[in-house]
Amino acid sequence: MAEEYDEEYFERGEETKKSCYTNYHWIPTYTLSTAAELIKRARIGKNDRILDYGGAKGYLVKAFRWLGFDAYGIDISKYAIANCDEEIKKYMYLTDTTIFRENQWDIVICKDVAEHIEKEEIEKFLKDIYTICKKAIFIIPLGNGRMYNIPRYELDKTHKLKKPISWWLKKLEDTGFEIIKVTDNMDKIKPNWNIPNGNVYIEAKK
Repeated sequence: MAEEYDEEYFERGEETKKSCYTNYHWIPTYTLSTAAELIKRARIGKNDRILDYGGAKGYLVKAFRWLGFDAYGIDISKYAIANCDEEIKKYMYLTDTTIFRENQWDIVICKDVAEHIEKEEIEKFLKDIYTICKKAIFIIPLGNGRMYNIPRYELDKTHKLKKPISWWLKKLEDTGFEIIKVTDNMDKIKPNWNIPNGNVYIEAKK
């Protein structure tokens, strides 16, 4: 699975029909706005340790650190980690390292990641997050089981799960999470994809 997230995926995704990405790069205004909104919504405190689970090249980690927060990131992609932002390179790790399992994180952010997991692996994936966090934030594209509610998400060949809100909530509750907040309002988090029932923001705790 890790091999799918290579240079073509991040830099020439539309051209190669692997993803929706072209020249995946740091966009300060957008990413800082996303981080600030997550801080506000989830009431993330200055003393909270944050893990961006599936952090790609680390841009959200960089935004949190610019805002004065203790943030780290992990990703399955060797390409993304090797080519992450130099400013935060020492805070980014591959998911096969032990750093995220050996620490208890106050906040784990899982943005645009869960939909990439195979159906038979989703319980283990969620359990891994549950084990290491006090609170988790999930941001997930929604579908009807067959197609995404935002057609452009179909362009990413690594997208596996096209499920409605109810399916995701049950999976999280079955894992042991207590749901705190649920909304499809993506304003300031994913403004270009902010349509009703297009994505869901789920905040959950142990």
